[in-house]
Amino acid sequence: MFQRKYTAAIIGVIFLALILRVSAPFPADLLGDEATYMFRSVGYFDHLFSQLQTTPYQWFETPPWWTLLSFHDHPPLSFAWYFAAFRMFGADSSVVRIMPVLMGLISVGLVTLIAHRMGGRRAGVAAGILAAVASGMIWISRVALLEGAMIPLVLAAFFATLRAQDNKRWWIGACIFFGGALLTKYTAIFLAPALITTGAGLWRSNKNRTFLLYGFLTLLLILAPVIVYNVMLLRTRGHPDYQVSRLLQITTSDWREDFSHGRSVNLWEAVVGVSDMVSYAGAGVFLTAIVWLAYVQRKRKQSCRGALLVALGSLFAGAAWVGPDNRFTVPLVPFFCIAAGVAWSDVMDRIRRVSYRALMRIAASAMLLTLIAYSVNTHVRASPRGSEGVTYSSARVKNYGYEQLDRYLLRVYAQRDSIADLWEFGAGETLYIYDSNMNYFPRLWYIQRRVTYQGIPYTSSQEFKVLVEQQGEDYFPSQGFSKFVFVHALPGALQVPARVRDGVADHIAVTLEGQGIEGTMIARNDGVPAFAVYEF
Repeated sequence: MFQRKYTAAIIGVIFLALILRVSAPFPADLLGDEATYMFRSVGYFDHLFSQLQTTPYQWFETPPWWTLLSFHDHPPLSFAWYFAAFRMFGADSSVVRIMPVLMGLISVGLVTLIAHRMGGRRAGVAAGILAAVASGMIWISRVALLEGAMIPLVLAAFFATLRAQDNKRWWIGACIFFGGALLTKYTAIFLAPALITTGAGLWRSNKNRTFLLYGFLTLLLILAPVIVYNVMLLRTRGHPDYQVSRLLQITTSDWREDFSHGRSVNLWEAVVGVSDMVSYAGAGVFLTAIVWLAYVQRKRKQSCRGALLVALGSLFAGAAWVGPDNRFTVPLVPFFCIAAGVAWSDVMDRIRRVSYRALMRIAASAMLLTLIAYSVNTHVRASPRGSEGVTYSSARVKNYGYEQLDRYLLRVYAQRDSIADLWEFGAGETLYIYDSNMNYFPRLWYIQRRVTYQGIPYTSSQEFKVLVEQQGEDYFPSQGFSKFVFVHALPGALQVPARVRDGVADHIAVTLEGQGIEGTMIARNDGVPAFAVYEF
């Protein structure tokens, strides 16, 4: 009976997590770094089409074999994972959004398993519910950032370390998962103190320690691609990859950034970043849970809870050191949920009076409703109400009309016979002109992806103007283009900073309208016009 109820509770937790992760009132644009990750994942092709951060495809006439082992700024596992997904299901925004949801559900399941391991079934269910409804966990399940793939691997590594305390064979599994996490994002290194703490305990309690050596060798084997890549990069370019260069404060002409200045640790910004992930009320609950666990650990030491506290401390220190960005604080959230679930179970076990237990359940229900309201206001409502950081989180997906533009252009490509297979060139007589003022990141995914992987002929409005002025108005017809599609970015679209915008696209739009050519308006989810598409 109890097993059935527990199983039903777990299924309910996963279902709740799924509903909150797929409930969205609008298509989300790929913005920021997720656009650069997905663009490169389509063809496992390390190129950003930028002179600010160059890559091996710009350094070498023929990129050496080792350049396929990793990427210039991040380890390769997440890129490889999405590359395989795109190969199987197609390079589409829907695939981009489905993958983080799946990894988010896995994370919720792992949070439940870890808390169950540490505090029993009640702790597992409580932690799972918190992970299902926490705003930060929902957000990272909706964006294609590397942390979304790293978090389930970090949780799996932590779970394996807990199991290794009873069965040392799990230690190799912990090293495998930890290696996978590092092969996804280097910031997984902040979990290392928790693994080292567990490893030290296993060293003291076992006479035969060869399994520890095997685990370490397995970790090195998994990291071999990144190690070889960085060694070869040092030999050929004089510096390691982008992230290691930042860590070691190595400045190079390959990247136009000065890494010579050190990082400053800001604990308060990290605290604010965490509260933004879970709300002020949630942050208060999680802090209380950590204080409780620390108090209990001091009275009665337990290795698994000690490892949890070490993990929380090292991950928080890492977030404070790396920076207060949402992506660096979100890995803390599942561990907060675990801590709160275990603390809740502890407290309920200690309370004997029925009236007090009822009050605790009422208080917990009120807190849970607060967390749900914060998450729903952030992720389900098209326009959140209240103040950012108070009633909704700054970490949420946004829409500036790029997804709607892409869907419209897909119909145009099909009508004009412009779509071809990956790495092949599209046929047709149509030239596509995009507004030079379009923001770099979404442009990389929605425009440059079509150029690089499908061969659809695009030029920017700035390039179009220059070529017409230099070569004459007959230049493009002489190249075989008899039809044109012009995409004009309106104020509702995300654009480059105002200081670097030009008026070329505006001039083209005015000229076309003066000739009686009307554009098709593409609106954002909130109805604000974002683009005008002219066909002539």
